[in-house]
Amino acid sequence: MRRAFIAALAAFPLLAGCGLCSKVSSTTESQRETIKIVEHSTLIPVITEVRIPELVMQRTTRDTSSFLENRYAESRARINPDGTLYHDLKTKPQTIRDTQDVKIVYRDTSTVKEREVEREVIKEVEKELNGWQKFRLKGFWVLLTLLGFAYRKPIIAIVQKIIALIA
Repeated sequence: MRRAFIAALAAFPLLAGCGLCSKVSSTTESQRETIKIVEHSTLIPVITEVRIPELVMQRTTRDTSSFLENRYAESRARINPDGTLYHDLKTKPQTIRDTQDVKIVYRDTSTVKEREVEREVIKEVEKELNGWQKFRLKGFWVLLTLLGFAYRKPIIAIVQKIIALIA
């Protein structure tokens, strides 16, 4: 029993594995946001229309006759038989057109979002075995062969019992 324990203890480092691969991982995250505002203005001529309503004014005075006219109105005056002056003022029905410049401001906003994400990647990179690792790999099979040869009688007995149970 003691020999088996010592043999197992000696074989354990050989069975432990060599660690042939190394793992590489990295994590990076960056984010950038750009906002661009473009503003320009233009003057656009706009025609406005103002409607002048027809107005009537009358006035009586003791004076001579008169007649007045301009582009918006006309005025007539006369002397009545009783010696008073009758004055009539009428605006001409029309629409006045006027051009005014209106300033229009255009604003364009554009947003550019750039996002760079590098996630954790696990890569297994094989490396060359050094001399000790090569010796351990070969030594395992040599040790296993020696143990099998040393304990051949008990192993053969166990194999025969298993075959007897199966058959």
